Amino acid sequence: MKILLVLLLLISIKGFGQNTPDEWMDAGNNYFANGNPRKAAEYYTQYINTYKDSARGYTARGNAYVLLHDFKSALVDFKMALYLDSTSARAYAGRGTVYFFIGNTAEAISDMNKSIELDPASVISYQTLASIYTAEQKFDMALNTIDKALLVNANDGESYRIKGTVYFYMNDTINAITYLDKAVEVAPQNPKMYTSRGAIYKDINKPDMAMADYNKALEINPNDAEALARKGIVYLLQKKYKEAVEFMEKGLSIDPNMESGIKQYLDQARANLKK
Repeated sequence: MKILLVLLLLISIKGFGQNTPDEWMDAGNNYFANGNPRKAAEYYTQYINTYKDSARGYTARGNAYVLLHDFKSALVDFKMALYLDSTSARAYAGRGTVYFFIGNTAEAISDMNKSIELDPASVISYQTLASIYTAEQKFDMALNTIDKALLVNANDGESYRIKGTVYFYMNDTINAITYLDKAVEVAPQNPKMYTSRGAIYKDINKPDMAMADYNKALEINPNDAEALARKGIVYLLQKKYKEAVEFMEKGLSIDPNMESGIKQYLDQARANLKK
């Protein structure tokens, strides 16, 4: 059980040009926030070429590399950021995320705790640490950690989403749905809340409710790769193989990194479609 999580350390985005180093950083942040980490990394690189001693630049590019699943490059950048600024909570959080993805769980937990020590108000660090504990099936520690995030911000939908996910892995469906309902309530324009709740509905054999959540996610963002793929999986369960292949292939075209997660479903749908 591995929860794929990303560290999105976003800052406010303003209008930008592309001529000065600060404008390169702004442009990179804009591309990052709008789902184009590859282009973001290009602008962060231009920023770093001018400010070679900027921990901020290396941390920003490291986060972009995480989204690109280029963990080797991300790790290099986060280590450089910490060499330049050993008190950077964001760099520790970024490096901890990379360690989690590459399977170095002890180092991941250590870095996330260091990030929280340096910045106790960092909700995203608590969220990431809770997700790591969940993946390690340390559910009590995950719940304790996510409750600390909610003490910092009681209106963060992602924290409620993670708490619901923890309960789901504990086979507590009632609490899982309760907290995912709360996630939808406080973050109704975030498609991730609906896709997560829909996934649980699918697993407890409520495909119509799952489909309603995926449709809502796609109403918010028609190019939500996860919602498209998950909708395809529900079509597969309903033996609507043509639609299953169509939606899973569309989701995969948007986010190729999902391939390992949906390959068995897509192969099954394709095989049935040929019959």
